[in-house]
Amino acid sequence: MSASTLRDALGALGVDAAVEARDRLALLRPRAAADARRIAGQRSRVAALAAEHGFTHVALEIGAVATEGDAALPRD
Repeated sequence: MSASTLRDALGALGVDAAVEARDRLALLRPRAAADARRIAGQRSRVAALAAEHGFTHVALEIGAVATEGDAALPRD
Protein backbone atom coordinates (compact mmCIF):
# COMPACT_ATOMS: atom_id res chain seq x y z
CA MET A 1 0.00 0.00 0.00
CA SER A 2 1.59 3.23 -1.13
CA ALA A 3 0.17 6.74 -1.19
CA SER A 4 2.94 7.98 -3.46
CA THR A 5 2.37 5.34 -6.15
CA LEU A 6 -1.39 5.98 -6.04
CA ARG A 7 -0.70 9.72 -6.43
CA ASP A 8 1.44 8.94 -9.49
CA ALA A 9 -1.29 6.70 -10.96
CA LEU A 10 -3.86 9.46 -10.47
CA GLY A 11 -1.46 11.84 -12.21
CA ALA A 12 -1.57 9.54 -15.25
CA LEU A 13 -5.35 10.19 -15.30
CA GLY A 14 -4.70 13.92 -15.28
CA VAL A 15 -5.57 14.35 -11.60
CA ASP A 16 -3.34 16.44 -9.35
CA ALA A 17 -4.12 15.41 -5.79
CA ALA A 18 -2.26 14.78 -2.57
CA VAL A 19 -2.84 11.28 -1.23
CA GLU A 20 -2.73 10.46 2.47
CA ALA A 21 -2.88 6.85 3.67
CA ARG A 22 -4.94 6.26 6.80
CA ASP A 23 -4.72 2.53 7.36
CA ARG A 24 -6.49 1.15 4.25
CA LEU A 25 -8.23 4.45 3.44
CA ALA A 26 -6.82 6.70 0.72
CA LEU A 27 -7.69 10.32 1.47
CA LEU A 28 -7.51 12.39 -1.71
CA ARG A 29 -6.97 16.15 -1.50
CA PRO A 30 -7.32 17.61 -4.99
CA ARG A 31 -5.20 20.68 -5.77
CA ALA A 32 -7.96 22.44 -7.73
CA ALA A 33 -11.71 22.22 -8.26
CA ALA A 34 -11.12 20.76 -11.74
CA ASP A 35 -9.18 17.88 -10.14
CA ALA A 36 -12.05 17.23 -7.71
CA ARG A 37 -14.48 17.10 -10.64
CA ARG A 38 -12.16 14.71 -12.52
CA ILE A 39 -12.01 12.40 -9.51
CA ALA A 40 -15.80 12.48 -9.10
CA GLY A 41 -16.33 11.89 -12.80
CA GLN A 42 -14.00 8.89 -12.85
CA ARG A 43 -14.85 7.51 -9.43
CA SER A 44 -14.99 3.87 -10.58
CA ARG A 45 -11.52 4.14 -12.12
CA VAL A 46 -10.18 5.99 -9.07
CA ALA A 47 -11.58 3.29 -6.75
CA ALA A 48 -10.05 0.56 -8.93
CA LEU A 49 -6.66 2.31 -8.87
CA ALA A 50 -6.86 2.61 -5.10
CA ALA A 51 -7.62 -1.11 -4.81
CA GLU A 52 -4.67 -1.91 -7.09
CA HIS A 53 -2.49 0.00 -4.63
CA GLY A 54 -3.79 -1.85 -1.56
CA PHE A 55 -6.52 0.51 -0.35
CA THR A 56 -10.05 -0.63 0.48
CA HIS A 57 -11.69 2.80 0.68
CA VAL A 58 -11.28 6.22 -0.92
CA ALA A 59 -12.36 9.57 0.51
CA LEU A 60 -12.39 12.83 -1.40
CA GLU A 61 -11.78 15.99 0.60
CA ILE A 62 -13.43 18.85 -1.26
CA GLY A 63 -13.68 21.65 1.28
CA ALA A 64 -10.31 23.22 0.52
CA VAL A 65 -10.67 23.45 -3.26
CA ALA A 66 -13.67 25.75 -3.68
CA THR A 67 -12.88 28.51 -6.14
CA GLU A 68 -14.79 31.36 -7.70
CA GLY A 69 -17.66 30.03 -9.76
CA ASP A 70 -18.03 26.79 -7.80
CA ALA A 71 -21.22 26.34 -5.86
CA ALA A 72 -20.99 26.02 -2.11
CA LEU A 73 -22.16 22.76 -0.58
CA PRO A 74 -25.12 23.13 1.77
CA ARG A 75 -24.63 21.99 5.33
CA ASP A 76 -27.26 20.39 7.56
